[in-house]
Amino acid sequence: MYFAKVIKYFILFLSVVSLTSCENSSLSVPNSTSIPNSNSASDEYRSLYDQTIEEINKDSYDEIGWMSEEPTGAVIAYAGYMFSDINADGIDELFVIRKYVDNHFKSFSNANVVASLRDFKFNGITKGFISESYGIVNGKVEPLIIDGEWISTQAFQGGHFGIYYFLLKDGKIGKFSESYWEEILEVFDGLKNKETISFNGDNISGEWWWEINGEKVSNKKAIDKLNKLMF
Repeated sequence: MYFAKVIKYFILFLSVVSLTSCENSSLSVPNSTSIPNSNSASDEYRSLYDQTIEEINKDSYDEIGWMSEEPTGAVIAYAGYMFSDINADGIDELFVIRKYVDNHFKSFSNANVVASLRDFKFNGITKGFISESYGIVNGKVEPLIIDGEWISTQAFQGGHFGIYYFLLKDGKIGKFSESYWEEILEVFDGLKNKETISFNGDNISGEWWWEINGEKVSNKKAIDKLNKLMF
């Protein structure tokens, strides 16, 4: 009888350890050592980010619905930081990553296709979005700027996520924004705006259509483009 109890508690212990391991791994994202970088000049600049990394806000937040102003059930958590030389100048940029956990977007975590810009956003936030970013300017750490704006997803302390920033495939950056009748993805390559993909609606006719750089395109062409950017 004593031996049976010992076996029972040992199995329970293994189960708890296994569950804890799974929970911890669900938050894993690339950190400062995840991206191999053979450029020694870039490595020399990384120590300049030490103070910024120490001051990263690691708090978690409840997402607030932008229309209801009530919690949506999604929790936004700090998920690490990463380096990437996105403008190929030999100096790494620093990206702070957050992601949704224990939320209604979980079903998108294993998606391998994108059918719309809204699906693109859901896949992006599951993988992790940029909450803030920094670069080295004249030997000092400064906010990383694209098109006159700081690359940072704002309002996660409470409020509507009107704009999301993501690191895309091949080092590009995506900026997603939306309104009632328009969803826009701006794709930046080397910190320069290369192209815009939009999903536009007419509030009178109810018609929706895709555009790439202002030119109407078929659904297939737009979706193929989105899939190539994400995967």
